Amino acid sequence: MGHTICIVSQKGGVGKTITAVNLAAALAIFGKRTLLIDCDPQGSATASVGINDKKSGQAFQRALQEINFTAEIITHSCLELLKVIPAPSEILQNDATPISMPGNEKFLHTLLARFRADFDYIIIDTAAAPASFMAINAIITSDSVLIPLQCELLAFQALRNTLRTLIYIKNKHRLKLKLEGVLLTMYDKGEDVSERIVQSARKHIRHRLFKTVIPRSVQLRESASFGRPLVVQNAGSSGAQSYIQLAKEILAKKKG
Repeated sequence: MGHTICIVSQKGGVGKTITAVNLAAALAIFGKRTLLIDCDPQGSATASVGINDKKSGQAFQRALQEINFTAEIITHSCLELLKVIPAPSEILQNDATPISMPGNEKFLHTLLARFRADFDYIIIDTAAAPASFMAINAIITSDSVLIPLQCELLAFQALRNTLRTLIYIKNKHRLKLKLEGVLLTMYDKGEDVSERIVQSARKHIRHRLFKTVIPRSVQLRESASFGRPLVVQNAGSSGAQSYIQLAKEILAKKKG
């Protein structure tokens, strides 16, 4: 049964999609059957792995609307063990769509019941709105959440709101949701603000904070334009190595 991790942040621009894409790819590199699901209608994770076929997103949308729809919605990637469910089409941003009605928050959970046993890990990217319909679906179907925390003051302050929203969703839907961890991202070594955020996070978040720290990297930021995760495009770069280390940390935690 695949361990499902939802990448969540109430603040945009914190490296959420980059984390989802490169963590999923790194897990696949380590021999884990991995499924990356793009639940953000903007489709950034989908584009980052080189998928530009609109029909795939339409299949996801139809599967959500017609629970018995059996067309293939899982696509291949540049890695044999990494499969992808591309982002649904933009119609899912419309609250008037039938699947957005109250009580339909478990559509994704029901859909994934068909595939979960085929994967070791399922990584879900979401929009920067944990209370949106697709994000709630993603959170409900997940075993844990990973929260990227940008090494800047506003992002650190927004962490509290993200946690409050997650606690509310967990209690409302009676979930067994766990915190996989908080991941420091966009770290500038030697920069005063970054150093203070790291120190504060280690003091207040403690064991819930990943040891891995993701550096600010032009290569990470530009990797989406190549349509390949950086851990594939340039595995020796500092950004790629940090995500490989994160995958190791998650795998070690699972064994423990």
